[in-house]
Formats: sequence, structure tokens, C-alpha cells
Amino acid sequence: MKIGLITGNNLRHNALGSYLNQSGYEVIQVSEINESDKSTDPVFENYFRSVQKAEETLFDSREWQQHIEDKIILKKGEINSIPNSINPLFSCDFVIVYGSSFIKGELYDLLSKKNTINLHIGISPQYTGSACNFWAMFDDNLHLVGGTIQELSKNLDEGRILKYCYPNISKKNFNPFLFSMGSVKETFIGVEDVLKNFKSYFEESKLNDSSKLIRNSRIKDFNSEVINEFNKKEFILENIESLRQ
Repeated sequence: MKIGLITGNNLRHNALGSYLNQSGYEVIQVSEINESDKSTDPVFENYFRSVQKAEETLFDSREWQQHIEDKIILKKGEINSIPNSINPLFSCDFVIVYGSSFIKGELYDLLSKKNTINLHIGISPQYTGSACNFWAMFDDNLHLVGGTIQELSKNLDEGRILKYCYPNISKKNFNPFLFSMGSVKETFIGVEDVLKNFKSYFEESKLNDSSKLIRNSRIKDFNSEVINEFNKKEFILENIESLRQ
């Protein structure tokens, strides 16, 4: 089976392509590179250093970082202009969108005619937008930290829900960064089951009920003030599993 992957170019993005490749799929990976300047704010730097450390802990190994031969590199946002280099995507059995630019316009129209799956790192419809698992933890909703495997939708994160994926909980020495990154790993593992049993998942899929929305977060909502508040939080780890949907 041939899988097209539209994603970013960080360690975790490459890990998904590697995981699918090792699972026996032929992977064509389109990776977008974000060339924007990184923040020099020390609060941001410390936060993202912790994110990177969690990412390396879970994904920096040969198991998750094997070379993908069919890899196409684009600048962030360039994919929506449908450059000729991405034509191989349209011959794939499935296309997976994860951590890329928002797919829109003609590209969305083309992909919506195929079996296209969106990996939303966050539990939708309760949390949509940017940094969803951060905000779920910020709001003391640890049971809503996870990933949503859903159909690609015209509006962000509104596709029919195929599967929820949740991270394991280490109540001893709880690390919120590993907990959040664990949801990424479990979503990668979960997508393989969806690929193998897509028809049954599609038949049992659920509408995305927008009335359950708790927070639609934007990039500008994530600032030094909320990071400092997050860093002071004491997390309540009881009953997380029983509250999950």
C-alpha cells in the first residue's frame, strides 16, 4: 500500500514516515520547512527546550528515524500552490496530513476525493487550533490530552472522528512534556490500525460535535505569561482514564 504523508520536518514528523515505512508501507513524504525566526524570549526557549527533550526521548532512535527515499521538501505554505513535485501524492492509496500548513482551496478539493486522514494532536471537538494538549493541561483537563484521527475537513479540525488515541500516564515523576509527546506517539501507532481497517472505522465514524468545544486556541494565545503559569501548575492525576471518551 502506498501512503502519502504531508507533514513538517521536525524529529516527530520524520518519525511518522519512518514508522509507516517500517510497517511495510511505501511512503511518499512531503515535508514543509518553517523558515521563520525562532523566539529569543528565554521563557519560550526554555519551554521549547523541554518539548525537544521529550521529542528526543521518544523518537530519537533508529527505530523511529529511518531514511525515507521518496521525500519532497517544500517551504511552509508552498504546498497549497500544488507544485508539480507533489504529484506522486495523488497516486497514493491514502494521504495522511500531520503538522503541515492548513490544507485549503484546490488542494483540499483534490485530497477530499481521496482517502485522506488528518492527525490532530489534541482531542477534538473539545480542543481545536494550536497547541491543543498544552491548553488541555492548562485547563486541568488531562483526560483530554491525546490525539484525534479524523477525516480531512474544509474547516480546521472538524472532520468526522475515526479514532481517539491517549498517552500512557506515569503518575510517579509525572512529566507534562513527555505526557503530551506520548499522545503523538500513540496517535502514530493508532493510525496504522485505521489504515488496515479503514472501512470499518469510516462506517463507525462520528460527527464532530462543535457544541462540545472548550477552546479554539490560536498561536497568539500562547505567550510568556501563560507559559509561566503553566510551569507553576500542580497536576491532578487521579481518574484520568475513567474520564476519557
